[in-house]
Amino acid sequence: DYDMFHYYSDNQIASIKDNQLSSSHLVLNTANIKIDITFDSLLQNTKSAMSFLRKMPLECFQEILILDGQYSGNITYLGTEMKSFGKLYQEKTYWTKLPNKWIWLQSNHPVRSNASITLAVGMIPLKKMRVKGFFLLIHHEKTTYRFASYNMSKVITEEYNGNITLSFVKKGYKAIIKTSMIDPVKLVGPRKDGKMDLEVFE
Repeated sequence: DYDMFHYYSDNQIASIKDNQLSSSHLVLNTANIKIDITFDSLLQNTKSAMSFLRKMPLECFQEILILDGQYSGNITYLGTEMKSFGKLYQEKTYWTKLPNKWIWLQSNHPVRSNASITLAVGMIPLKKMRVKGFFLLIHHEKTTYRFASYNMSKVITEEYNGNITLSFVKKGYKAIIKTSMIDPVKLVGPRKDGKMDLEVFE
């Protein structure tokens, strides 16, 4: 029920009944799963991923809160409790209308370097139009490289046999991301009216 939701602005905690989420802690209580973990060593994104576009009359917004970090705590599944630790990432997406097409990718555990990457490309609803918006953030060795529609970057997407290559270009820099979808999982996403029945494959 709507009355179960509360947001505490002083310490930026969102809660639904006895579940809580903040930038430092997650508590989840369901019939089968209980999670109580804390976040540490956070690489917070202090600059908006959308820059000045977040003030435009768009109908879809996405912000990156934590590019990289660690978590530790307890996870209980079907009554069995276990210690857990690993990597974390946090973002927020909010809208009144979804893009009709989008690509989203995120990784912060590459094998050969201590780097994190997140990108989003989509046809963003703007009044009665749809405009192509994108950003790519790559953090490596204390530097965050940004390619975005608001800083004169360009992106080219190419699809071949279900694989997608994205080429980002900005003055002095170029990033090529090659992707492939392996064993996608069908999730559900929200439509304009908030009903969770949109098929999304990740």
